[in-house]
Amino acid sequence: MRAWPRVESCLRTQIPTFDAAPDALRNGGLFHEALALEIGHSLEWGAEMVLQGQCLTASHRLYPQKWLRTLGSQAPPAFSRAGEGPPQRIVAIYAEPGLHVPNPDLLRSLHDAGYAWTGLVPETLGPLSIVSKPSHPASREVWTLPAARFPAVARSLEFAAAEYAIVAGVHFRTGPVWTAAVDALRRRLAPVFVTAPLTPASKALIALGAKPYSP
Repeated sequence: MRAWPRVESCLRTQIPTFDAAPDALRNGGLFHEALALEIGHSLEWGAEMVLQGQCLTASHRLYPQKWLRTLGSQAPPAFSRAGEGPPQRIVAIYAEPGLHVPNPDLLRSLHDAGYAWTGLVPETLGPLSIVSKPSHPASREVWTLPAARFPAVARSLEFAAAEYAIVAGVHFRTGPVWTAAVDALRRRLAPVFVTAPLTPASKALIALGAKPYSP
């Protein structure tokens, strides 16, 4: 998947027809990618998904630009979605089950400032769910990726899509929120903030580069 920028560049340069796309990739040294296009009708299926608006590629104007800036070739080359398209201003909010969670005023203030949020959403919405209107729970964007079946990958993509992240509840050195927050800090996926009251876990995140959250 990390070779997709070369694939895009090769196809944009040669502008082949569908039938000639595999040969164009081979000419560019992308032999595995060329073979993938010849299996079944994957290219035609992908083109149909794009034409129907069910899939956004990295070239689409609605593709999250922060993924490209932050992840580079590790960004997903395409993803399927439901709704009008992912919002461009996102905050990631996380809390371990049973720990302190943000109050509704915080979510409303984010909405009033033009933000949508991810992370702190019902599991039934699926991976990479984006809630855009707190007063209308049915209004949401849902992004789906094959990699999102793996929680750690989904969390990395959420952090990388967000302008910043808020950690409202975390266990010290254990649990998915701790793991995702530490990974985001080390890879600089997004600025990370922790809410009061400060705990040993949140203080440890501050030591790693997080900052106290101040509305």
